[in-house]
Amino acid sequence: MEKWDDDDEKSPISHKLLISLFVGFFVFIFIAVLFIMVPWLNFQENTDWTSVLIDNAIILVIGGVFFFGMLMATRMR
Repeated sequence: MEKWDDDDEKSPISHKLLISLFVGFFVFIFIAVLFIMVPWLNFQENTDWTSVLIDNAIILVIGGVFFFGMLMATRMR
């Protein structure tokens, strides 16, 4: 009879990699939702491409600052 023992076998995927994959997925979804919601919230009848590009640039900068902060927080530990 086989027994379930986690100590005998190593997991094929580490916990650190799994957590980073989940965090990356959630960051991607968060940025994707912002790309959709920010132009809709700021929608006016006379919108042009420059306002949409500025909104997208702001979203990317905020995402970059958040990612950089998370990266620095993990490296300081």
